[in-house]
Amino acid sequence: MTAMSRRKGANGERELTTLLRERLGNLPGLCRNLDQVRDGGCDIRLPGYAIEVKRAERFLSAWIAQAEAQAGSDVPVVAWRRNGGRWRCLLVLDVDGFCEQVRERIAST
Repeated sequence: MTAMSRRKGANGERELTTLLRERLGNLPGLCRNLDQVRDGGCDIRLPGYAIEVKRAERFLSAWIAQAEAQAGSDVPVVAWRRNGGRWRCLLVLDVDGFCEQVRERIAST
């Protein structure tokens, strides 16, 4: 990985972390994983979610497997943004996890 790619990735992680804090407040546990190179794991930690951050022009399905592998018991999320685009977040759920999310949303309305 080139130095420019690493900088682009780190900038994306900082940008998304700032955006999440603006929208969610300063939640306990919302932070960049600064030990990811040494220890592995997701890019951003959010209670219950493990976020893998990607800045690229094309979405790669391999990122889904990467997010799942690094999430542990948390919900894996792929956050992706094209240059000049908006951040998109893909929650990676099996059908049971999807049904659970739907039930929770219906119950909260």
